[in-house]
Amino acid sequence: MNTLNTSESNPGEAKGNYSQAVYRDHESLFNELTEQEIKSAVRKKSSTATKLARNAPQPHRGEMEKLFNISLFIHQRFEEIHKLPQKDIHGAITIFLYGIWSIYNQGATIPGKQFDKLVKQTRDTMRERAEFLKEYEKSTSGNRTALYETFAMVGNWLLMIQHHLTSQPDETALNNVKIMVREIITRSLKIEPESISISQEGELTITEQSHTTQ
Repeated sequence: MNTLNTSESNPGEAKGNYSQAVYRDHESLFNELTEQEIKSAVRKKSSTATKLARNAPQPHRGEMEKLFNISLFIHQRFEEIHKLPQKDIHGAITIFLYGIWSIYNQGATIPGKQFDKLVKQTRDTMRERAEFLKEYEKSTSGNRTALYETFAMVGNWLLMIQHHLTSQPDETALNNVKIMVREIITRSLKIEPESISISQEGELTITEQSHTTQ
């Protein structure tokens, strides 16, 4: 699903200068990307983006790979804004959980100023999931990078998808996205999508649930 114009022949599509943009909410990171930034993001190809794009039908894989690379670029801006270390796994998980929560709750959002708190909440929550952190720390550098990029790419991509579906509803596409992310989150974090709750104040709650099918 194409939610950003990634063509290199549309200079008139630029939305403004990100560096001068006021960070109002996470959506502004997408809306205020310039054409030059989009081109730069697409050129920085990641093998993680290539692998994730294989989930899409063959004709759309090239476009999906571009979108995942753009999603990683956006996440790196998110890290800068919130003064997170580069490749911070907790920041990536924050956006991953937030994107899933949004897609499962009709595009729900929180104010941009609450993301610092949400990152802290995620960090505290993940400390309680010691098994995941232990496995993460034991992984090779390459595997840690791939996991970080997966969380960052999928989370931001979900927010792009949700923005697209708000203006152009597509129940089939939405269900396919839900199936994909359920498989990723249950395999990686052992969490059901419906168990994620985020308040307008950035409070994160994850409740234990029995497995569901949608």
